[in-house]
Amino acid sequence: MADADRNLGLGKSIRAMRKMTGYTQGQLGARVGLSDSSVGAIERGTQPLTPEILRSLLQAMGFTMAIQFKRNPPGGQPDAGTVTQEALL
Repeated sequence: MADADRNLGLGKSIRAMRKMTGYTQGQLGARVGLSDSSVGAIERGTQPLTPEILRSLLQAMGFTMAIQFKRNPPGGQPDAGTVTQEALL
């Protein structure tokens, strides 16, 4: 998976979690020391996401971070997954 694809996938997950928790980009950014435009860029996958920022964003929304490894189906793509209260990223 290319970095751009990974950033976009993480960004979409962050956006879904933010909307689930009812925060605006500005409110979430203020909780972690980022501007609303930075949160938007992260959600669009155009701003690189460090593990530290990812952890801060998740914690600010009340999520935990876990890493899950899955085997891809033969010749297929990995499952897209779903967003739940315990985010698996």
